[in-house]
Amino acid sequence: MKNKSKSNDILLVPHLSNHIFRHTFTTRLNEQNINTKAMQSILGHSDISITMDIYVNATENFKIEQMEEFEKAMKFIF
Repeated sequence: MKNKSKSNDILLVPHLSNHIFRHTFTTRLNEQNINTKAMQSILGHSDISITMDIYVNATENFKIEQMEEFEKAMKFIF
């Protein structure tokens, strides 16, 4: 947003917590095909389901990329 009364621009940043960064970090690890047991250990989870069900998200771009890879694989098979 621009501050109308001053010449300086003001940038409003949404609240970011360590927890948000933890989710993003884990999602990016998953997108790079990092071993799930390695992710579990890095995050200190006692159960892999905590890592995968709570911390890993599938972004829209990642889902599209995965479907494109699947389509390529199917073209190779058929």
